[in-house]
Amino acid sequence: SLLSLALFVLVAASLHGMRADLDPLRHTLSHYLVGPGGYWLIAAYLLQGAATSLLGLRLALHAPASRACRCRDSVTAALFVLCGAGLAGVAVNDLLLPPGTDGLPRGMHYLSAWLSISAGLGAVLVQSARFARSRAWAPLAPLAATLAGLTVLALVLHLSVPAMAGGLGQKLAIASLLTWFCLASAWL
Repeated sequence: SLLSLALFVLVAASLHGMRADLDPLRHTLSHYLVGPGGYWLIAAYLLQGAATSLLGLRLALHAPASRACRCRDSVTAALFVLCGAGLAGVAVNDLLLPPGTDGLPRGMHYLSAWLSISAGLGAVLVQSARFARSRAWAPLAPLAATLAGLTVLALVLHLSVPAMAGGLGQKLAIASLLTWFCLASAWL
């Protein structure tokens, strides 16, 4: 998980430096999937999607013994898996379809992106609450909750403030989500 996060960040940052045709503040990360270096980012998306799913399953293994807790942990793990599947869906959509495709293919891209970010946000919010109730995870809980809150704030800004509607707001939300994943992975 940590290696996939490092690769994802390295590839995304490299493409931002290489692609002079795109404005990092205006263009979302999805724009970098098409064009020079796009295949590297597609591979990083696919790997990160798998790693996110596995992180959720690994966190579920730390479940308390009660049946109610196992049920909640299964739901949280499912949210992580949906987040990973959505991330992979964005990459596969852009891999298989030519640039400039409109209609349903673009809709599938946005649906996959929405699934990834909303399931990821739900997963980190629920898992952060779980950290707060666990003695073993208690030292991690305040920072995890802060990162989850920053993700919510970044998404609200992305959706409601015109200046943040492009790449900046999206990348801030992704950065806080990936930092949460890194924190949980390192703690494991």
